[in-house]
Order: sequence, then structure tokens, then C-alpha cells
Amino acid sequence: MRTTRAQHPCCDSSPISAEWLKATHSGYVECQRELVRGLHLVPRPRDARGLFRLRAERWEWSGLSPVLYGYRYSVYLRIARMVLTEKGVTYSQVEVNPFAADMPKQYLDLHPFGRVPALVHGDFALHETEAVTRYVDEAFCGPALQSIEPRQRARMAQIISIIDSYGYVPMVRQVFSQRIFGPCLGRATDEAQLRAGIENSLRVLSALESIAALDGPIAGGAVWSLADFHLAPMMAYFTAAPEGEEAIARHPKLSAWWDVMRQRSSLCETDPGLPDQLGGELLTASAT
Repeated sequence: MRTTRAQHPCCDSSPISAEWLKATHSGYVECQRELVRGLHLVPRPRDARGLFRLRAERWEWSGLSPVLYGYRYSVYLRIARMVLTEKGVTYSQVEVNPFAADMPKQYLDLHPFGRVPALVHGDFALHETEAVTRYVDEAFCGPALQSIEPRQRARMAQIISIIDSYGYVPMVRQVFSQRIFGPCLGRATDEAQLRAGIENSLRVLSALESIAALDGPIAGGAVWSLADFHLAPMMAYFTAAPEGEEAIARHPKLSAWWDVMRQRSSLCETDPGLPDQLGGELLTASAT
């Protein structure tokens, strides 16, 4: 009988039967459900007959706090900060301006594309926002931010992809940049860019409205997921513009979701403010 070994920082190397894992679906489901409690249940054969037990393991390196690199005005940094806050993870933050002409070589070693954010946890370095947030959710104790239900997990992934692929540019780089960034820095609004941003944002909002849950988390179910925390920072920037606030009001499910989400403590605590409140520094966002 072929066996494989569990790879887990808290586990010993007791072999697990691959055939047993495939056959014991109920054990797998039990393991997965424990993720909701912030625990990882690791199956262990008890003896040669294949009897097993489930042992709760906390997958967290308690002596190591992650370091988050990013630009404080970036929506993508805010996404990562929200997830760390939701998980209750203590972390330190290093400011990195992706628009600086003299990007430090040390940071390019972490993120060869010079975007933000990047995360370092002990000897493990990671970039790309979705990779960072999934790692934080799965590597640290705290409330699970991904549903165990396949359809809700798929919907979560779909929403994140829609936001990144189609929402970021019109909602943040066009609407918010033209209506809020520019005026804060004394720049005139490019009305053509603003109109294009609104038009394209409406397509994104309609797509999200068509798949959003009737109430509660946007992907449905009871778990406030990575989809909620990915969309919220972009929605915060988008609705800072009057045109964005008006646009979201046309979409009942998204509007109801936003009325709840905009009051969430993790969103409020990670608000970077505006440049006229912070010495006139450049207000912008960098995608990853």
C-alpha cells in the first residue's frame, strides 16, 4: 500500500495511506470543517489495521511575526492589511513606494516587478496580493476567511478575478484618481477619463450584482471571505467619488453589502487617509 507523509510544521512524519484518505471522505469533511475554528485536523493512523484519530494542530509559527511591504495608499496593500487584521495577526509594515525612481534592490529581490504588496514570514517571501491573503488565512489561527463549500469558494475566486481583471482600472485608476486624486493635488479632472471609468465600472458592478448573495458575505454563506476584503478597499475609493456613490446605489445587492462592509472595523482601521491630510504626498494605488 502506497503511503504519503504529512507536510506540516507541527506534525510528526507518521505515514498516511493515500487509499485511506481517498476512501474516508467523511474524515476529510470533518478535517475541512475544523478550518472554521482556525484549526487543522491532521489524520493519523492508529495501528496497522488502519484505525485513525484526528489531531488538532495550530499551523502558526508563534515566534515569528510577518513583515508586510507596501505603499500605504495602495488598495492592494489595504487588502492585505484587512486580512491580517481580520485574522488578528500581529505584523510590522515597511513603506515602499512603487513609483520611486530609486527602487531599493532589496525590495526588487522580494518582488522583481516592483509592485506592492510583498510579505515576508521568517524565511518565506511572497508577492501577489491573492497569494498573500490566501497564505495569511491558511497559515495563521483565527477565523477562516474561505468557505469550505465548493460553490462559495468558487464564487469567491470569481469575484476576486473580476475585481482585479476588470474593476481596478476604472474604479480606482480612473474614477477615484480623476475625481479625488487630482483635486487633492491641485490637478484638473480629466472628464473624458472619468466618464470612461464610470461606464466601465457600471459593467463591473452589473456583473458583481448578478452573482452577489442576497445578503451577508458577497460570495454567500456565513463566511466573510477574501472576496469581501478584496472588494472593500476598491469600493471605498470608488464611492469616495460622488459618481461612484451614485453608481453603487443602482445595484441593490451590492449597495446593501456595502452598507454593512463600510462599517467593518478592519476597513476603518486600515483607512490611509487622503494626501491633503498627510502633507500633500502622492495619493495613488499600485496593482499586484
